[in-house]
Amino acid sequence: MGLEDIFGKELRKDYQDLTNRYGLDYVPGGDHFTILSNKRLSEDADHRKKDTPPWPGIKIHSPLSVEMYNVLKSNKFKEMLKNREIDGIKVYLYGDDDVKHKDVTIYISLDSMPNLGKLLDILESILKNNGIYIQPVIPSYHDIVYLNRMYIVPNEGIFVRYSTDFTGKMNIDDYIIYKYRSKIDDHVWRVAADESRPYIVAVSRSWLLNNQYKLDEILRDSSSIYTFITLKRINRETIVPNPNIILSYDDYNKQLKAYSVLDANTFEYDLSNGEDRERISDHPGDRLYKFLKNGTAYP
Repeated sequence: MGLEDIFGKELRKDYQDLTNRYGLDYVPGGDHFTILSNKRLSEDADHRKKDTPPWPGIKIHSPLSVEMYNVLKSNKFKEMLKNREIDGIKVYLYGDDDVKHKDVTIYISLDSMPNLGKLLDILESILKNNGIYIQPVIPSYHDIVYLNRMYIVPNEGIFVRYSTDFTGKMNIDDYIIYKYRSKIDDHVWRVAADESRPYIVAVSRSWLLNNQYKLDEILRDSSSIYTFITLKRINRETIVPNPNIILSYDDYNKQLKAYSVLDANTFEYDLSNGEDRERISDHPGDRLYKFLKNGTAYP
């Protein structure tokens, strides 16, 4: 029995007690358990309930190291769950090489985004005891940023990915599902994080304008999912980088059709319109770094 196995079993007992005392939802699994503090998410995640909206957000993944075990055992982290400041966690009970990179998952939906900064502070306050700090690494190449895995603690293997739907049901317009499932379905984004394929990239405004004449051809490349970043204000303090999945481009009319991950809806952008262009970030890497370092894309 490995250390992760012992940690997993101890955490299961610990969190069963927590759910019984504070009315959280405990969802058992064969090799894992899930705690959901967001009651609406818990109801919509029920596989018997079909007609539910998408639940987009971010997931923080980590191996079940000693440091992450200490985070999950800490009273500060449990308080965030008890106070429903984050949406939930998933913990694998047994060491498994196939899922080791995500033994632990922390769910943060759009409504919980204002609490990301507090969560990052708690993580760092525990990790820094071992000389470990939150230091996001956003892989990039020129004007292209890679979203498959965005590490926030590289040495510990802790990373973030965007999720198009926590429930995995993807209940959006039938036409969109049929035509663009290979880009929008969260299963695709999960595989991309696990296996580094397909590449999920965020391009800058400059890249879009420089490549618009061949964008239709570029979008046919099934090895990559192209997105661009807009900024979504949640409250006065919290501005979140929002990936928009590029679905199609009409070069004649300069119309870009995109699916906003955090809005769970489609929008059109006119690249000949200055106001529309300004909504697209020209520095996606910088915005993502600040968001994953401080919990907001500004300042």
